[in-house]
Amino acid sequence: MSAAEDITLQRLEDQIAWYDRKSGIAQRRFKWIKGSQLVFAAAIPVVATLDLHAAVAGTLGGYRARTGLVRALGVPDFPIALLEDVIAVGTAFLVLAAGA
Repeated sequence: MSAAEDITLQRLEDQIAWYDRKSGIAQRRFKWIKGSQLVFAAAIPVVATLDLHAAVAGTLGGYRARTGLVRALGVPDFPIALLEDVIAVGTAFLVLAAGA
């Protein structure tokens, strides 16, 4: 093998190793975010059954805010959906705490 082939092979192996590392990081982040989204999504119906008026207002308001933010910021729907879930659950707990 010539020196040029050795350098090319080394660069190729470096790039493959870099993509392997990045792929592992992305998979771990995706699984964590997806798990968080599932937990928040499962909590919303439970909280919503406790106070129907707050659930309807939160659902409609959250949908309008979410679609508006996605359009205005030009970002994917997923991060905004996760933020919406956090706000909806937090607001539901505040409403319930104020009524108790």
